[in-house]
Amino acid sequence: MQRPDGLELNLKGRVDGFWAARLAAELENVIRQGHHHLRLNLCEVSYLSSAGIGVIVKYHQELGLKDGSLVVAVASPPVKRVLEMARLGSLVAGEAMPAAALGPASRAPEGETPGFRMEQLSPRARLNARLVGSAEALRGCLLEEKHSQRIRLRDAAFGLGLGAFGASFLDCRERIGEFVAVAGSAAYQPSDGSNVPDYQVGCGEMVAACGLLCEGSFSHRASFQVMSLGEAARECLEAAGSGAAGIVALGETASGVVLAAGLVSREAARELAPLAGRFHGARFDLDRLPGVVELKTVVAELFHSDRLRAVGRVAPESLRFASGLCWVGGVW
Repeated sequence: MQRPDGLELNLKGRVDGFWAARLAAELENVIRQGHHHLRLNLCEVSYLSSAGIGVIVKYHQELGLKDGSLVVAVASPPVKRVLEMARLGSLVAGEAMPAAALGPASRAPEGETPGFRMEQLSPRARLNARLVGSAEALRGCLLEEKHSQRIRLRDAAFGLGLGAFGASFLDCRERIGEFVAVAGSAAYQPSDGSNVPDYQVGCGEMVAACGLLCEGSFSHRASFQVMSLGEAARECLEAAGSGAAGIVALGETASGVVLAAGLVSREAARELAPLAGRFHGARFDLDRLPGVVELKTVVAELFHSDRLRAVGRVAPESLRFASGLCWVGGVW
């Protein structure tokens, strides 16, 4: 509908990962037709995911650079709550925020990225990284017992790799898959064709064909809104003050909570290679997680919620959080 202050687009239903792509295509289409002032009517939208938020922010920025505009004309209560949680409430009802203020490269006056806050937990804390098993497991070779190692996760801040729960390599050989472990608990995706992830809380033992364990303590904790995992990891690397940093990220996405662990380093062009567990429909309260000890509690709650949906590698730049936390430490 054409209005004096721009073209209004009416959306209905869910704007999740699938429909966010359709929204982006529609916005591209109307912009090509010459409409540079757009209003989104979201009063009939029941769900807005991080993917949808990303599309809105992207086109708000792009149109702002062209002397245009994109605003949320009206929002349903669920959408308004998500936007306010992401600190984007100023986009509602035409109170548009300058495009530069939403960019990931922009900085607040005190030198921090908007929506990203770092807290120091223990300045002397360090993470010690060690490899377990054999890298041959990653080269497509036939797994053999000599490639495996039984590992204890109870004292590890986090771990990731290829492994399985079981008493021995022979017991696990047909089920070895990607695993992520945090705070003594672990989850993995069996490779036996069942496609049903499995987990253990507090048991802390598994057979690893190949993996990385980081032991020790975290030095910092960060909280953030509307960032990709890659963006948050690079900010954490700067805070760690070392050539490499280990991180554990816990955040809300379109499908629920994602718990990811991985390493980021300057030598590897700041690439992050995380593994993540996805928890469908699970939620958590940022304000109830003031320190490191609570990480064990929230991990246990996630696993016991019986909502673990998948475990596997993630693309850090495409995985976007509406809000989240990172625990970070320099790796030595």
